[in-house]
Amino acid sequence: MVERRFLGPWRLPVDPYSAEEIVAWVNDPTKTGTITGCNLHSLYLYCVDPVFRRVYDKSAVSLADGSPIAWLASLAFRKRVQKVGSTDWLRILPPSRAPIVVIGGSPSVNAEFCRQLHDREVGTSGIEGIDGYDGLAELLAGRHPIGGPSAEANLVIVGLGMPLQEHLEAKFRAFFPRSKIALVGGALDQLVGYQQLAPAWMRSSGLEWMWRLVRDPKRLAYRYLIEPLKLPVATWRLLRERRASS
Repeated sequence: MVERRFLGPWRLPVDPYSAEEIVAWVNDPTKTGTITGCNLHSLYLYCVDPVFRRVYDKSAVSLADGSPIAWLASLAFRKRVQKVGSTDWLRILPPSRAPIVVIGGSPSVNAEFCRQLHDREVGTSGIEGIDGYDGLAELLAGRHPIGGPSAEANLVIVGLGMPLQEHLEAKFRAFFPRSKIALVGGALDQLVGYQQLAPAWMRSSGLEWMWRLVRDPKRLAYRYLIEPLKLPVATWRLLRERRASS
């Protein structure tokens, strides 16, 4: 696997892994750490949110989970870096006995995603689901029974959306210190069909954002239409902050 690079003036870390390579990393018992995904929304939050930035800077794997980031990474690596989203590698997790914890989603979405993993014989020694509502509240309050398989989980999949999942990453790391923690955003909703994925040709051509915007304009208009306009100023402030602290 190629060593990570740091993109542009932001020094955003990116690892050029394919979906198959990240699955191999997840299944390697010698690996540990946090998996993040970089897209344009991530880049904006990286500039303006110090907690978010620390999670990405300390991540074990930082995937190019967005076409603009994949294009920038292709320039940095001087080779084509493919866009790899959380849905790309989660859907090909192979059968495994290693226990898994799934955090996030509504109770029904969480239960359906866990059922899919069970049907594929992923995590056959234990799959524990903790929904993103009452289950998450109980976990954070220390009232959730996280013993048994979860205590030795190989993989903890966290689908709470940005930046909440990043703000809680340190707490999850305290609960599961030896686990790989994958911050996967809205992948649970997409993989169970609650949110429909864009057609393959739109994903491959960098137009997935348009599909999502049309289907959910109220939630995504600011992210896709306003944040890119604010990115130059956010970048300038980040660089100024770094100069002041150096």
